[in-house]
Amino acid sequence: MKQSCSNPRCRYEIPIADQQRGDIVRCPACGRLNEVGAGPRLSASALEIDTVELVAEGGRVHHPARLRCRLCDTLLGVRQTTCPNCGADMRTGTAIPRQEPEPENPNLVPILIGGAVLILLALLALAMMAVFGTGSGA
Repeated sequence: MKQSCSNPRCRYEIPIADQQRGDIVRCPACGRLNEVGAGPRLSASALEIDTVELVAEGGRVHHPARLRCRLCDTLLGVRQTTCPNCGADMRTGTAIPRQEPEPENPNLVPILIGGAVLILLALLALAMMAVFGTGSGA
């Protein structure tokens, strides 16, 4: 059996033994590493995965491995396994209930301590003014 080199400039027909299926072999002509075909590969349609069409949007082409969420149709990253919008698990197709964090109650202790310190300072200033007078000498 022979396999063409994956280098488009080389395309050398590499002789392959049957026991080399799935191995990586070096092309004797150009030195490029080539994966020996291990048989037919499953396509995205055979796995029932919804792939995004290669449509240019604003000069960008989406990677063909990017998925769309089946529940909310959000475009996902190549390696994302859960939808950031609805929380659906792409591996099982089920939605994971999202747990919202509980809102934190504001901590009022520092505000109360600061207010108490200001009141005490004001009272201390009034007491010192009463004891020592306002500064007018008679």
